[in-house]
Amino acid sequence: MISMLLLFILYTFISLKSFVFFMTLIMIFLFLNFNINEVMLIECGFLVDKFSLMLLILCIFIWLMMLLSEFNKISVINLFKLIFMLLILGVGLVFIVGEYLTFYMMFEITLIPMFIYIIFGGGSFDRLEAGIYMLLYTLLVSFPLMMNIFMIFFDLGSMFMFFEMSSGSLGGYIFILLSFMVKLPMYMFHLWLPKAHVEASVSGSMLLAGVMLKMGGYGVLRFMYSLKSLFILYSFIFISLSLLGSGVASVESLRFMDMKILVAYSSIVHMGIMIVGILSMSVLGLMGGLLLMISHGICSSGLFGVVNLFYERSGTRSMFFNKGGLILSSFMLFFWFILCVNNISSPPSINLFSELFIIGGFINLFFNLLLLVMLIMFWGGVYSIYLFSFSQYGKVSFNIILKSFFNMREVLLMLMHVIPLNFMFLVMDLYI
Repeated sequence: MISMLLLFILYTFISLKSFVFFMTLIMIFLFLNFNINEVMLIECGFLVDKFSLMLLILCIFIWLMMLLSEFNKISVINLFKLIFMLLILGVGLVFIVGEYLTFYMMFEITLIPMFIYIIFGGGSFDRLEAGIYMLLYTLLVSFPLMMNIFMIFFDLGSMFMFFEMSSGSLGGYIFILLSFMVKLPMYMFHLWLPKAHVEASVSGSMLLAGVMLKMGGYGVLRFMYSLKSLFILYSFIFISLSLLGSGVASVESLRFMDMKILVAYSSIVHMGIMIVGILSMSVLGLMGGLLLMISHGICSSGLFGVVNLFYERSGTRSMFFNKGGLILSSFMLFFWFILCVNNISSPPSINLFSELFIIGGFINLFFNLLLLVMLIMFWGGVYSIYLFSFSQYGKVSFNIILKSFFNMREVLLMLMHVIPLNFMFLVMDLYI
């Protein structure tokens, strides 16, 4: 907590360039000086292990990418600096608190700055509707989650996350899982996500897809300790629903022309696969779930960043009006291609390893659903190829500004996404 306050002071009183440099040094220090397999700190109501530490590092990384994407705006408007800091504090605390009630409070409080960010960062008249959609979907399942947290407290006499309940009800289990499935979101509870992405600015979309969706998966992981017996008995229910939802979402995404909506549906598909890995409760499945959270966070953030570059040059996110990228800019074509094939989980991206781990942990328990998983991955490749080819081939639209050059900020933004995605397989021991 003290370190978070120090970051707030630094962010408020030093220049943005110096702060970005300072945060980059912190990330390098974390990677070089921690043996993540041995990290396990339980003290003063906080809990830090491999899962929380990796997601906290992802949170810091996405925050840096947000700063790069909105560099000029953040330098001028102090409101954005305040919202950024509140979001990073709230999301960071979600990943390190060790008690259910504190987790619940941080889990819900992060909605407030995100709502403000959508309202003030959006560019159309529908941004209020998008913000209300997000609040309604998440708050409707918030009260049942709180009630079940108190039921855990009455059973255990403690709200600490590592105590296992002696008994539990199927209804309580379903309500707890639904609370996190809305946050992921799982298909059928996903309508708020495309609206929020369309109305949010590029940095808002980066934060939402890169970090905030991961809070749902992290919440499932933490409640798994206390409700282990219920997870073992009934996890097949949500595994089946997640796989069916991911399959439908991957096919449905082909009917959209807005690139932001396509990337948002990609998040729904990947989060459905991720939750399957976690609910399998196998070592490989949990490892694959963590790796997919990291890889999807980086990949989706990069995709939204490049979509914003298209938008800045054409004034629209429609693929129909962004055709001809192959002719206009081979530089943007390269990064767009790399990110799209990484989204397919092609080698050597860490997306590939994450899905292999999930299949390895999943196949022993639910072999009958293997064909459905393979079909989902196939359709995931189809919509990623569709996203790339439809926007890069064809005649150049007249409304595209012939601005093929890139400034250093844009080059750095794309490189900072592509390099970790394709070279983090060299440090796979972080996740094993």
